[in-house]
Amino acid sequence: MIEKDIDTVMSQFSDDATWINSQGYYFEGKQNVLEFHSMLAGNNLLGYLYQAGEPRIRLIDSSNAIVYYSWKMFWYQKGDPSDITKKEIGLMTLTAQKRQGNWHWIAVTNQYTPDFYEEINPVTIDGH
Repeated sequence: MIEKDIDTVMSQFSDDATWINSQGYYFEGKQNVLEFHSMLAGNNLLGYLYQAGEPRIRLIDSSNAIVYYSWKMFWYQKGDPSDITKKEIGLMTLTAQKRQGNWHWIAVTNQYTPDFYEEINPVTIDGH
């Protein structure tokens, strides 16, 4: 997404992938996910600056994992990256599965958060 290389982004998805974006829209199947990402990268009026935090990987077993990472996407008027029109910050949650020796994203949920985190660390309440 940083390089707007949609082919590389899409190579990571399974054919039966699902995606819930930060506005809550549900996309089903690799083709619909491709259309969503192509819309982001192909916007004729706005460009974006994208940054991702360090991923936190939780292995469930040898073929399943959950990946979390913070992200921020700042939209600007094309041609002027200093003219930020919208700031979005959130947390990505990906379910990954190893199929035929390769990891693929199966399901992605994206939500807004108030802050960007370089790393995802567990939070404790009252020291517990």
